This record gives sequence, C-alpha cells and structure tokens, in this order.
Amino acid sequence: MPRPERRVKTNILTAYRCLDNGAVTNTGFGRTLQLGATGALLESPDPFPVGQALSLEFLLDNDQLVTVAGHVTRVARAKAFQHASVDFDELDAPARRLIDLQIGVKPRSPVKPKPKPKPKTKKK
Repeated sequence: MPRPERRVKTNILTAYRCLDNGAVTNTGFGRTLQLGATGALLESPDPFPVGQALSLEFLLDNDQLVTVAGHVTRVARAKAFQHASVDFDELDAPARRLIDLQIGVKPRSPVKPKPKPKPKTKKK
C-alpha cells in the first residue's frame, strides 16, 4: 500500500529517545534517510522493535530543531545499521511547517474555520 504522503531522501542528524509509557528507556543518535510529513526512515546502530514509541529530534538543514513523537512500523537490517520506518503520531503546526520547508513542500495555509451560521430571526 503506498504512503499517503511522499518522503524525500535526506541525511539529517537525528537524536532519539525510546519511550515506554512515557519513560525514557534508551537514547542515541542516528540519521534520517527519508523524511515526509507523516513519517521518516531512521538509520541507527541500535535495533528497534516494531511498535516502539520514539521521540525524535531532527537537526534540519536550516539549523532548526524539530521534535516529533512516533512509533516504529517496520524494521530492516542494512549492513552494520538498522533501518526503522517511523510513523509520526501527530505534528503540531510549527513542526509541520519546518518539515515541509525541509522536504521542499509549499507550506500549507492554515485551515480557516467555517463561519458560524447567523441565528435565524423570527419574522413578526
């Protein structure tokens, strides 16, 4: 099944924290090989089990740090490293904007709420 959004090849320094019920169980550094608005492909010397909750910190090309939460959906061994596909749990607007800039997507316009209908007045 294709991804809902494309991922772009990158080479981004990434810090990770493995989480278990919110508690940090392991930390380390790797690099992000692909990045998209909904997930990333992380290369790490450490193996991750499928389902592992992660907090990721990306050092983007514009020297901005972006922190996202996600979970591992797929793992594969690649030579001396592990590759882990990570789906983001949720991105706030500032993180989404910075990731969009990193991957070359035009920043999305904020969604404007629909105007509330005017209350109907009774005719006399």
